Amino acid sequence: NILNKRVTYRAVAEAFNIPAHLLVEAGTGIGKSVAYLVPAIYFAALNGRRVVVSSNTINLQEQLYAKDIPDLQHILPIPFNAALLKGRNNYLCLRRLQALRRTRQLTLEQVRVAAKLLAWLPQTSTGDRSELVLFNEDQSTWQLVQAESETCLGDRCPHRQQRECFLYRARSRAERAHLVVVNHALLLADLVLENRLLPEYKHV
Repeated sequence: NILNKRVTYRAVAEAFNIPAHLLVEAGTGIGKSVAYLVPAIYFAALNGRRVVVSSNTINLQEQLYAKDIPDLQHILPIPFNAALLKGRNNYLCLRRLQALRRTRQLTLEQVRVAAKLLAWLPQTSTGDRSELVLFNEDQSTWQLVQAESETCLGDRCPHRQQRECFLYRARSRAERAHLVVVNHALLLADLVLENRLLPEYKHV
């Protein structure tokens, strides 16, 4: 395993510096994440570049950001910033939540989920739905308050003007980060939309 990691470290570092495409396949539990994260971190931090790390699932994305990367921030002698970025419908829209609260005819289910959101709001700094326990029957209510491109006011939104918008804050963190952790769905959507979802990057 140690030999495999060293070979991978070197291969990833060379791919960043040449630059070149690199495909590596490895079994479960040998430390693939660390083997690509370490050279990516050094390359990004030492060269002032941004590296996007994309995972297949949101669960793996959160594991990288919540466990692997903080461990490396404690171990590595080089300081670096990392950010987690998900698709916009993973974030609470404060303006839509206010609109839901003003609705006069809410179902009992909507009232229950709205109460859960309001109790969670003072505790969250991300507005990320993964922090909540949402059941299948809660999904329709979440869709009423999630961030959406169709209803977003952009710079005209008062919550964005006051830097309260969770999506805007997540994107701002990504713009300041050496390492941006996304999932494949968001990465591919960004490619289709010609880099309108992620901050500018040249290395993935």
